[in-house]
Amino acid sequence: MVSVEEAEKFILENVGSSTIQTIPVLEAAGCVLAEEISAERDYPPFDRVTMDGIGILAADYASGVREFKIAGTVGAGDEPMELPSRQTCLEVMTGAVCPPGVDCIIPVEMLKVVNGTATIVEESPQIKAAWNIHPQGSDCPAGTVLLKPGQLLDSSSIAVAASEGAFNIKVAKPAKIAVISSGNELVALDEVPKPWQIRRSNSYTIAAQLKAMKLGDVSVYHVNDDKEALIEKFRQLLEDYDCLIMSGAVSKGKFDYIPEVLDHLNVDKKFHCVTQRPGKPFWFGVSENGKPVFALPGNPVSTVVGFTRYIIPALCKYIGRNYQPLSVTLAESFSFKKSLTYFLPVKLSQDGQTFVAQPSPVNGSGDFSALAHTDGFVELAADVTSFEKGYVTNFYSWNLLHG
Repeated sequence: MVSVEEAEKFILENVGSSTIQTIPVLEAAGCVLAEEISAERDYPPFDRVTMDGIGILAADYASGVREFKIAGTVGAGDEPMELPSRQTCLEVMTGAVCPPGVDCIIPVEMLKVVNGTATIVEESPQIKAAWNIHPQGSDCPAGTVLLKPGQLLDSSSIAVAASEGAFNIKVAKPAKIAVISSGNELVALDEVPKPWQIRRSNSYTIAAQLKAMKLGDVSVYHVNDDKEALIEKFRQLLEDYDCLIMSGAVSKGKFDYIPEVLDHLNVDKKFHCVTQRPGKPFWFGVSENGKPVFALPGNPVSTVVGFTRYIIPALCKYIGRNYQPLSVTLAESFSFKKSLTYFLPVKLSQDGQTFVAQPSPVNGSGDFSALAHTDGFVELAADVTSFEKGYVTNFYSWNLLHG
C-alpha cells in the first residue's frame, strides 16, 4: 500500500509522453500545442489608423486651422501615401497605414466634407498628436513569444497561429484510450436491469470527462468476470491503445480477476491500494511496451474520484498540457477519523478572489447521484483529524482543468 503522494509520484514518473504530429491549423482546435510560436514582426506592424476620418498634422489644428484640402485617400491595405503639405489632409480608413507626415486622425463624425475640403465642425481638447493612431509595436515587438507548448488550442490561439503564417502546426498526438468496465452485474444502457443487476455508468462517466476535457480519443468497452476472456481482451487492447483505464474487479474478491490478469500479461505493477478514502483498492502498472494501465475500484464515487485525482493529471502530462489543482478554503469546519487521506466532495463558490469549498459528503462510495450536486472534491490530509473553517487545501474539479 502506498500514500497518495507516492501514488501520484509513481504515476507521473511512468505515464510517458505523447508523440508530436504536424497537422493543418484548421484541424488543430482542441489539440495541445507542441511548439513555440513567436511574433515574426512588430504588432501592429505599422502605425495603424484606428478611426475612419482625415489625417492631419496636429500642429496645424493647434495653430487654428480648421479647413483642410483633401489631397488623397488611403484605405486599409493601400501603400502609404505621404501628406503632401501643411494645411492639407488625407482621407484615411480604419486599419490603414498612418501616412507619413500625419500625426493625428480626426474621426469622420467630427467633420463636414464639401467640394473636396474637410472642415472640423466639432472641436475637442483630444485633437493632438497621436490621437487615434495605434503605434507600431505597441502590442508586442517582433520576437515576442505569443503561444507556448502545452497550451490548448482554441479559436483565439488558432487565430494567433494563423496570423504568424502557421498553415501547419505541431501538436501532441492525442492518446488512444480504452475505458473498460467489468462485472457480470452490469448491463447495457438500453437493457432493463433485473433486480440483481445495474446499468453501466462508470465507463460512460470517465469517457464523458475525457471527451469534455479533450484529453484523448476514447473508446468504451465492457467485459464480464471471466478470466480467460479478460486475458484475451486485454491482450488486444494493450496492442491497440496507448492507455487502459478500468473500473471494477480490482479488489480482493473471488471474482476480482483484474490484478491477476494484468500480471499474466506482464504488466508491471507499480502499486495496488492507496491510503485514501474513497478508492483504496486502486491499481496502477505499466505494460511491457510502456503503456500506462489504471484499474480503479468499481464503486462509482471511488471511480470518479480516483480518475479525477490521478488519471486526469497523468493524461495532461502525457500530452504536455499544463495542470494544477485549484487552491480553495473550506466554508465550514470538517472532521473525520484520521489514517486515510480523505477526498471530500464540495460545492464551489467564489468570494472576491477566494474560492470557497462547501463540504457536501456523500452517503458512501456508491452514492454517485449525490456527485451531480457537487463541483469536485478537496483533499484532506490523513494525519489531521479536524479542519477548521478557512483551511486552505487543493480542489480537484470534475469537469474543468486548472493551470
